[in-house]
Amino acid sequence: MLQKFFTSADVPEYFQGALTKTMLSRQELLTKMQMDTYIEVIYGKKPAAEFDSFVAKWRSSGGDNIIQEVNEWYETVKP
Repeated sequence: MLQKFFTSADVPEYFQGALTKTMLSRQELLTKMQMDTYIEVIYGKKPAAEFDSFVAKWRSSGGDNIIQEVNEWYETVKP
């Protein structure tokens, strides 16, 4: 249900490079963590304040590496 919303949301995706090393190894886990947290907050199983804990865990589970890799990619292609 939510996947349809996330794939149809009008949010531009600027990253057009190949999947990064960390994306290949951690993206499935990070996406599952994200979707599980969204669903639990939306359905009231967790308080909205739990989102900050999710972000910290997402970042420490590979998200920071992906952010760094994408920023490095951007430096090579920015106008």
